[in-house]
Amino acid sequence: MLPILFSRTILFTILAAFSIYWATALALSWTPVYLATVLHLTLASPLYIVGVSLPWIVQGLALFLCGALADRAFRRTGRARTSRVIPAGALLILGAIFLFLAVTIPSTLGAVPFFILAATAWAAIPLLAAIVLDVTPEAHRGIFEGAIVTLATLPGFLAPFVTGLLVQAAGNDASQGLHHAYVLAAVLLLVCGMLFTIVVRPDEAIRTLKTLGSAPERA
Repeated sequence: MLPILFSRTILFTILAAFSIYWATALALSWTPVYLATVLHLTLASPLYIVGVSLPWIVQGLALFLCGALADRAFRRTGRARTSRVIPAGALLILGAIFLFLAVTIPSTLGAVPFFILAATAWAAIPLLAAIVLDVTPEAHRGIFEGAIVTLATLPGFLAPFVTGLLVQAAGNDASQGLHHAYVLAAVLLLVCGMLFTIVVRPDEAIRTLKTLGSAPERA
């Protein structure tokens, strides 16, 4: 199973998921702090309430809409790259742009909408999961999904930890440390999204990787 796990399709799909979970962990643990510390919003401010709640509503809608559109495209084309890879890569790249704009635009009123729009990148997760299911042998999907989810969700503790280090390193200027943390998350999304779009070709991998894992089981 190792040749499948270390194939370029699986590895770059893991990297794409890793970057999404990094941004998600950052949003969960540090966005409320960013809104209060950097943008100077009070907890009762409508912009603060919208900034910490609406991204998750947008994410839920995007998850449903993007999944439905990807399924429709797959039924029409029969190609996983067209219906899953390209849309997922586009979501990561757009998410990177939105997240970068959120922390560089000087206006508070302008920054919050970009934080909300950045949540659309998280809608790529079901498309990445579908790619893994497409290319892995049916008999071994459980272990592959477990290994991939384990690796992809490491940012759950890495992203908050690294952000804390950046904030601490900034000394008295905590806003500078937070800015660097969000720029790092945007760069991860951008680089992983571009590499994923260029490298991952599941239609070819479906033929080769499933063959690798199709050895008959012992009685």
